[in-house]
Amino acid sequence: AVMDETQFLQLSGPTNIYGLTTVLFQSVLQVLVSTRTHVFCASTDPEQPDFEWKLHSLPLIGEDYTNSQIISIAGFNPSGRKTPVVGVVLANRQNLGSKSKGNVAPEVPNFELHIFGGSFADDRYLYWQSIASDRQILSLSYVPFGIMKEVVDGKFVFLVTGNDGAIHMYQEIREENNCRFQEVQHTSVFPEYSLVKNNVLSMDTHQFGNKRVSAFGCQDGFLHITVYDDSGTKKPRIHTIPLDGPISSVKLYTTKRLRRPLREQRAVERRRERDRRQRRKEREEGEKRVEMAIREKEAERRKVEGEEQKNYGGEEAEGEIQKEAREKEKEEKEKEKEKEKESESEKEKEKEKKESEKESEKESEKEEKEKEKEKEKETVQW
Repeated sequence: AVMDETQFLQLSGPTNIYGLTTVLFQSVLQVLVSTRTHVFCASTDPEQPDFEWKLHSLPLIGEDYTNSQIISIAGFNPSGRKTPVVGVVLANRQNLGSKSKGNVAPEVPNFELHIFGGSFADDRYLYWQSIASDRQILSLSYVPFGIMKEVVDGKFVFLVTGNDGAIHMYQEIREENNCRFQEVQHTSVFPEYSLVKNNVLSMDTHQFGNKRVSAFGCQDGFLHITVYDDSGTKKPRIHTIPLDGPISSVKLYTTKRLRRPLREQRAVERRRERDRRQRRKEREEGEKRVEMAIREKEAERRKVEGEEQKNYGGEEAEGEIQKEAREKEKEEKEKEKEKEKESESEKEKEKEKKESEKESEKESEKEEKEKEKEKEKETVQW
């Protein structure tokens, strides 16, 4: 596959093949690269559209180590925390004096292993200044070549190779909130390492099922490959291949691992294309929704205007109807009043009639009485 350079980051000095490692913080990749005197961190924000990498210097090697030279670095993320742990192997030349007369100084520098961030843990922010202040210095009695990381019982350890033909393992020892690294024997954990008697410049280990395969590139040009069965039923085996010079780097891989990145790349491209189509579809749907919303608002506005006009005409018609109803009601009330007046006049007429009848009856009675009196007088005369 053809790889294109997307960005170039310039360092302040040269580096080597042992001066590169990667760690994670909150799922963001941090690439650590060292020159002879400084350690830099290249990181990026995956949420940014430009995906631009930024480089900044780390305060791991302070002013008190200005004359020191970094040999190798390695880092890992301990289980249960997000803050990384970084190991730096360096040659400390601070104690070397000048070659002037009367000044005696050792010709060989002191070699040290500096481990940063063993006890510091802050899962919220990545404070390199605090990680740098949490420093543990281990003096090395050999000339170190490289530092690697490996997993033992679910925990990371540092493996340092040197000119003594041995592989030194440094494991973390936790005591409450304090964490320190110390050298431990690896024969019980990595018995196959004891089969290698040469100065190892580079190594790589992978687990394939219940078998652990390790490759060692040595200073004398020998490539050693060991196979160890985790079940413990078989002894570790070693295969040696002589090459024509020092082996500075080795890496284990399989054909599946070669094909898988291509498949993953194609899958990523298909996923990106699918995401692009999905975004384009969502954008078109959004534009359609906006257009439909505009149309609906226009239709609603027209509808409201029509209802207002209708309500205005209806109010006028309703006013005329109410006026007619009030006039009718007024006429009915007047008719009722006239009827009441007529009924009262009839009642008065009946009353007058009854009174006249009573008076006529009284007069007739009076006349009859007078007639009777006259008849009585006549009878008396007789």
